[in-house]
Parts: sequence; structure tokens; C-alpha cells
Amino acid sequence: MATANADDTPNTPPPGVSGRRITAIVILSLVVGGAFLSYELWSYNRLDAARAATQQAWRSLTDPLSQRYRKIELAVAERVDSESLDMAWAEKFRLTVDRFRTTALPDLQFQTSQELEELLSVSTLSPEVLQTENVQLADALRSYNRTLDQERQLLHSPACKFLGIFLKFNEPVELQLATTPQPE
Repeated sequence: MATANADDTPNTPPPGVSGRRITAIVILSLVVGGAFLSYELWSYNRLDAARAATQQAWRSLTDPLSQRYRKIELAVAERVDSESLDMAWAEKFRLTVDRFRTTALPDLQFQTSQELEELLSVSTLSPEVLQTENVQLADALRSYNRTLDQERQLLHSPACKFLGIFLKFNEPVELQLATTPQPE
């Protein structure tokens, strides 16, 4: 019987994955990873632009809100003088209005505005005092809430949800003005 000699066997590659296949897999992985990373960065830039628009809309809203609080503050002072309003509530309202006016940080100012609206919603002030006929305030509030909706839609996109795993995104909250007080 003849034994096979090492020189007689054909040139066959060893079993396993070829170098070409590994190279193709690596290149394909890099292309897919790069495309995914580009999409994530694009989404983050869109979200950043939406947040900048929200902050700009908030800045446009602060002046009309300040006017609203000034008007309500005068009505509160009149009712405290006539003893038809609780002095403790009025003082809490006054301090919160002062905090709203003295801060320049949009997040803190928004939070303070929410506190003011909550205070007004449980106040014993008449609905006429809380009603706002300021067109500038209504337009600025609509614009602000519209930009919040756009930001919220971006936050719920798949790319931003993935980014949310690594970064903390706060859910934007709309500002609702108190119009009808609720008795305590």
C-alpha cells in the first residue's frame, strides 16, 4: 500500500475561517458601528438644538409671567390689607415671587413658576384675579409648550432612548397657569 506523502497532498487551507471573511466582517462591523454612532450624534445634536429652542422660548415667557405675578401680587396685598386673605399664604406667595424674579437659571425659574401656580391654584383669590387677558403671555406660553412637545418627541425617539441609557434626560413638563382656585 502506498502511503501518502506530504508532497503529494494538494494545497488546501487549514479548516476554519478565511482571512478574507474575517476582514469583511471587521470592515462591515466598522461601517455599521460608524453609521450607528453618526446617527446617535446627529440625534443628540437635534435634541440639543430643541433644548436651546425651549430655553429661548422660556426666556420669552419670563417677562409676561413676571407681569402676571406683579398683577396678582398687588391683588394679594389688597386682600391682606382688607384681612380677607391669610397672611401666611400671602407671605409664602411673596417669597416665591421674589425667588422667581431673582434667579436667572431657567430650570430653577421654571420650578419656581410651577410652585407659584400651585400656590395660586389652592388660593382663595377670585378667578378674575387669576384670569389673564395678556395676549403676549398666552402666545409665549403656547410657544413654550410647543417647543416642549418637540423636545418630548425627540426624547421618545429610539436614538434618544438609547442615549438615555448613558445620559440622564429629564422629561420636560408643560407649564399650566392656575385659572380657577380650589378651596382648601
